[in-house]
Amino acid sequence: MKSVLYVLLAASLVANVVLGVMARRSASAVSTATPASAATSTGATGVREASTQAAVAGQPKASGGDNAPSAVLTGAVWHAPKSEQDLHRIVADLRAAGYPPDLIRAVVNELLKEHFASRDPNAGQPFWKRNVQTPESFAAQSALGNERRALFEALLGSDARPSSMMDADSRERRYGTLSDDKIDALAKIERDYGEMSAEAWAKRRGNMTTNMEATMQAQQLMEKEKMADMAAVLTPEELAQYEMRNSPSAHTLINNLRNVDITEAEYARLYQAQKTLDEANPQRATMDQNAYLQRQTAQMAFNEEVRTLLGESRFYSYLEGADHNYANVAKALTAYPTVTSAVSYQVYRLQNELQLTMAQASRGGAPSPEKMAEIRTTMESYNTRLETLIGVEAAAAYRKQGMGRMFDSYRNAPRPAGG
Repeated sequence: MKSVLYVLLAASLVANVVLGVMARRSASAVSTATPASAATSTGATGVREASTQAAVAGQPKASGGDNAPSAVLTGAVWHAPKSEQDLHRIVADLRAAGYPPDLIRAVVNELLKEHFASRDPNAGQPFWKRNVQTPESFAAQSALGNERRALFEALLGSDARPSSMMDADSRERRYGTLSDDKIDALAKIERDYGEMSAEAWAKRRGNMTTNMEATMQAQQLMEKEKMADMAAVLTPEELAQYEMRNSPSAHTLINNLRNVDITEAEYARLYQAQKTLDEANPQRATMDQNAYLQRQTAQMAFNEEVRTLLGESRFYSYLEGADHNYANVAKALTAYPTVTSAVSYQVYRLQNELQLTMAQASRGGAPSPEKMAEIRTTMESYNTRLETLIGVEAAAAYRKQGMGRMFDSYRNAPRPAGG
């Protein structure tokens, strides 16, 4: 909703709000002014008032009779602020007029957007260059952002604090019962490390010699230092609660639980299990085969923990949202009414087991003829188990789509040489 508000403000609200301030400021003078005496004047904020005489619909006539003068409406002409002093005066006028902090912040954000627009590193660049970020352009944008934030804070004072800018629901969801000072300190830590991470990304972009392992180690070190900074602000209990709301493990779990209704106690238990999984087997953009197989094995064990905690019905709803492979298995088998969610889950487990088995069998390069024969025998055993679970007809159909095709691998005997 706030992003929509900002768009509307860009079009009209800034001028209207300040116009309202000046209208209120001149109300007492206008009530006694005559058309001749209502001359124009320039307000401190750069808003020029122009009094005009007009009838106000629904107003009772004055006691002077039918020809008594009507009330006077006040108009205004908007003049953009030209200095920081003008910006300070606008904020002071808005506060004096009683406008709420959220509205004042929105107005100030729009004014600052215009104030710094000409100095944006992308200003004047053709559209195809606007998203090309170099270390130099990132440094310029970062410096400009810091200058803008400093002016924003100078204009609004305590109303610019992160703790002041959050609605009650967002505050509770992210920070629970933390004090304003601690919320502000955490927000600064998050911002500082976010900027460092973005700077490191800008330096790596386009560098083909970047070592991914070194990059991952640098990111892990940065995350460790960030947690140490947070631990210096929060008590151990507060840090644990913060992580339950904001850590990568929490984000994963919250996203996976979108189809399931659980209690706070259940969430706490699931979070600890998710955190244990992620710490022992971190999910990375690049993983060698050993790390991948270990993560998959640990994931299946984690799924069983979730199944025990949630029970059958909620577990299958959870897994549909958490694992697209299971969702695809369940969807592919909906054409067969006798295949229940529990059976679909068994097919999913069998499929994962086969995938791990084939990955292990492929180690060491091309298999020998003897190894190939062993692989085909293993594959046939998995197909027998698949047909036992869902029937011959459903198994034949399943082998022709999606991940089910892996059950059809290595089943045909190799062609004779030269055939």
